Amino acid sequence: MADALAPIRVVLADDHPIFLAGIAGLIRDTANIDVVGSAATGGQALKLIAELTPDIAVLDIAMPERSGIEVLRRLRDEGRPVRAIILSTYEERAYVQQALAAGARGYVVKRAGADHLLHAITAVHGGGMYLDPVIAGSHLRVVDNGATAANGQTFVDNGVLSEREEQILKLIAFGHTIKEIAGRLAISSKSIETYKMRATEKLGLRSRAGIVEYAILRGWLVTVAS
Repeated sequence: MADALAPIRVVLADDHPIFLAGIAGLIRDTANIDVVGSAATGGQALKLIAELTPDIAVLDIAMPERSGIEVLRRLRDEGRPVRAIILSTYEERAYVQQALAAGARGYVVKRAGADHLLHAITAVHGGGMYLDPVIAGSHLRVVDNGATAANGQTFVDNGVLSEREEQILKLIAFGHTIKEIAGRLAISSKSIETYKMRATEKLGLRSRAGIVEYAILRGWLVTVAS
C-alpha cells in the first residue's frame, strides 16, 4: 500500500525548455509534489513514464515525435495506470474532447494561474477530474432540465437512469475500462456494455468524452475551480 504521506510523483513533458523549467521549478517549491522526470518529446515522455511509473503525467499537446494526445492513446492501449493531465495553449473544444476521449483526467490551459495546475495534480491524484474553469465554463452550461455542450449537443436529464446505469457511467467517467468495471461489480462485461448502451441512449451521449463532460456537469467528479 502506498504511503499516504509520500509526495505525488510527477513526470512533465513539454517541448519548450524555458516553460518546462519554470513548471518544474514551481512544482519543486510545493512540499507534497516531486518532479521525477522531464521530457521534451512525446517519445521521451513514453519512455520516462514506463521507467519511472509516476503518479501523474503532465503533457503538452504539441510535441515532436508524438503529441500529448498520441501519448495518452499509447498509454491507454498499453494499460499503463498513470493518470494524465493535459497542459496546453489550446482551448478549442476539439482538443479537449480528444484529450478526454484518450483518457486524460485533467485539462489545464497554459494561460491559467499556476495554482490551477497544482489543484489539477492534487485532484487527479486523489481520484477526481479537473477541467480548467476557462474550459468548463465555455464548453458546458445548464439549460432547463438538461445540459448543453458548446457544440449544441443536449444532454437530457430527467431522472430516467437506473441506479446501476448511473453507477456504470460514473465509473466510465473516472476512466475505468469495461473489464475493470465488470470485475469491480462482479457482473459480466456484456452486462456492463448493455447498461452503458441504455444510459448513453437515454442521455444522448455519443462518446466517452461526452460521458466525462456530463459527469463533470452533474458533479459526479471532483472538478476544482478558482
